[in-house]
Amino acid sequence: MNLKEQSARNEILIAYQDLYFTPHNWNILHFLSILNNDVVSSIPSYADMKVPFLVDKYGKTPLHYLIAHESIDFLAVNSMLKYILDYLEEKGQDYNSEYKTVTDSLSEIAPFILTKTSPGLVERFLKLSFISSPTVYNFELPRFGDSETRSSFSTETVVETDTYNKIYQKGQDMISFQTLMLKLDYNATSDDMLDMALTLNSMKSEELFRCPAISNLIQHLWENTQLVRYINALLFTILMLIISVYIGNEGSVALEVIIVTLSAIFLLSEIIQFKFFKTEYFHHFWNWSDIIFHVFVIAVMITRFCEMDNDLLTKWLLSIVVICGYTRLASHLRLFTPTSN
Repeated sequence: MNLKEQSARNEILIAYQDLYFTPHNWNILHFLSILNNDVVSSIPSYADMKVPFLVDKYGKTPLHYLIAHESIDFLAVNSMLKYILDYLEEKGQDYNSEYKTVTDSLSEIAPFILTKTSPGLVERFLKLSFISSPTVYNFELPRFGDSETRSSFSTETVVETDTYNKIYQKGQDMISFQTLMLKLDYNATSDDMLDMALTLNSMKSEELFRCPAISNLIQHLWENTQLVRYINALLFTILMLIISVYIGNEGSVALEVIIVTLSAIFLLSEIIQFKFFKTEYFHHFWNWSDIIFHVFVIAVMITRFCEMDNDLLTKWLLSIVVICGYTRLASHLRLFTPTSN
């Protein structure tokens, strides 16, 4: 397409920028995205063509319809995302309900945006999703103080009294209040957080992990899953201590039963992880290590139950279990160090 044809197309789009399709509450961008029209890949900038709204009756932006096609035009996707981000940048100069409506809508396709669009647009998306916390009635948040916790749940975007009292206490340190606008269930065990964990795991750009939105989300997940990791580390430590005691007291049926039971519990937890993460589970060395280790422990205990006469083989097998087990225990104990996350 030459420049003249492109200019003519843009003039037509600009002329129809206020077009409204009822009863779906679609604008011209929704219509073109549903048709998967190649015009979307070269739409005018938001500065030149300002549609009055971006979210339709069903809570979807034009970007939702573009990525719903069987064959996705990623040039069009990046073009549309850039348009939406330009829209948010203008709306975000003064926080309003339209800003929240658009970020709420984009939240459901956040994993796609984070992994399938250009890094520059992802960085802009994250920046626009993590804003200075709005307040009610122009209440001015303090600039100095201390925090009870780094993050807090709230059903409201604006900082209300309950949230404020939960996270703030008087102090002399410089602080800031910021809100992650993505409408997700931030419970560490929720499907939303599982999806985000998988998404973060597949992200390759180290720069994106330095974005405040991502770094704070990771910190939130880290802090809210520490108890589970501590219990896991404690149980594994107990398992290794019992195995160590067992080596000096071979033939103790009680110890053998405890070892098999604990290993079976750990093996069950690995199976549950595989159920959630599927093939992604096998992309990590320690997951392979955990499965092999606990299967190996159970196999060794079975040989003891069967009263095999080859004591030398049994001692070698137990030695391998101990070496591998304490190596894994060292990795578990990393969670007590400041750099483990």
